[in-house]
Amino acid sequence: SGLMIVWMIVRHIHIFSNYYHLAFPVLSPYLTFFMPYFFFKSGMFYRMKSFTQSLKDSAKKLLVPFAKYSIIGELVWLCCELCMGEFEFVSFCNTAGFELWHEGRLYGNGALWFLLSLFIVQTMGGKMLQFLHPLLVMLFGCRFSGERVGT
Repeated sequence: SGLMIVWMIVRHIHIFSNYYHLAFPVLSPYLTFFMPYFFFKSGMFYRMKSFTQSLKDSAKKLLVPFAKYSIIGELVWLCCELCMGEFEFVSFCNTAGFELWHEGRLYGNGALWFLLSLFIVQTMGGKMLQFLHPLLVMLFGCRFSGERVGT
């Protein structure tokens, strides 16, 4: 787990700083599974619950922080836009709606897409476990997470 967390941090630094190092093309093919690994890890201690209880628990631990920190991020972004004199209400609302619908996150706090995706995988996975073999559910979850991050 530690290696995957370190790789995720290094990968994000690489993406956002445009820093190029020989290690990235060498290591990337071997560590592209880091996001599906986090989805797998989140399900290691999964206990079967009713769908309703699973939905409530997942919403409490994933959707509440998603909403809370998305709002904080958007408020910070709004303040930055206002300070730079570039704020347009309609554009701001359209961008927020587009980002939420297409990216699963808001612009002010982009890393939160993971919470929304994990919520969907956990609730769908719990329901699917009632009908499918656990290995098929795990493969579907890994495929979904890989599709989400483009790996």
